[in-house]
Amino acid sequence: MLPPPVVDVITTLIGKKNFRLQVISTGKNHNTLSLIFHPGERYFLKWNKMPESTEILNKEALGLDLLANSGAVNTPKIIGKAETTEGSILILEFITESKTNSVFWNTFGKNIASLHRISNEYFGLPFNNFIGNLPQQNNQENNWLDFFILHRLEPQFERGLSAGLLGTHLIAPLHRLYHKLDQLIPEESPALLHGDLWNGNFISSKNGIPMLIDPAPYYGHREMDLAMTRLFGGFSPEFYYSYEESFPLTPDFEERAQLFQLYYLLVHVNLFSGIYISLVEKIIRKFSG
Repeated sequence: MLPPPVVDVITTLIGKKNFRLQVISTGKNHNTLSLIFHPGERYFLKWNKMPESTEILNKEALGLDLLANSGAVNTPKIIGKAETTEGSILILEFITESKTNSVFWNTFGKNIASLHRISNEYFGLPFNNFIGNLPQQNNQENNWLDFFILHRLEPQFERGLSAGLLGTHLIAPLHRLYHKLDQLIPEESPALLHGDLWNGNFISSKNGIPMLIDPAPYYGHREMDLAMTRLFGGFSPEFYYSYEESFPLTPDFEERAQLFQLYYLLVHVNLFSGIYISLVEKIIRKFSG
């Protein structure tokens, strides 16, 4: 059951009463539910009870708007958002899912390529946001490597170090890696990124249209998004063929993908610890030697 203040706000935003709930997922602080109104009208609800929930959901809404306004990709429409005494909510269009097929993957690859062709003067974004529930710095920089080191790798490494999840023995090799990055990563213009493009953050709609959810966007090196798709799998080879046909990558991406994955693995260290600690150490040692 939702607390009365949350129910009241939902009723005000939708303009209707008498809905039923279908739980999609629950957590200590974060819940996702389907709001079902008569006769079958549905919405997707995020209800977050963390103290920082208002900022997290506001930044998610900004990210969805940024991607939708690009014209390159599709996202669920934002129905409304609000803060209550029982946490904050974000109501989105409910997307009915369908199975993926070759048409979906070809379209998806082209869409992401089109998104990555949208550029900007700086790497970063005028506002910070979140990846998961962790703060993500988007301070704007002229140079990708400065941005990558100062606002991606260092904040997450320092967080893991402070929490005792990562050891000080990694500081020297990580700094050696920093000095090698200009030889390992090709220069690219800033590209608009989804920012957290794993297989749980897209949906195939009932019409087979790729829909992006849970973005953590900024202007960055486009191989960040592609490296994330490789980290946990779940993307068809047709996705990569279609992307390459639309926007070819600099050769040897597969060999340097782990450099970009290092950021996401550091995030996972700070969220989940476990196996991710050894994966981070392995990448740092591999490229710093």
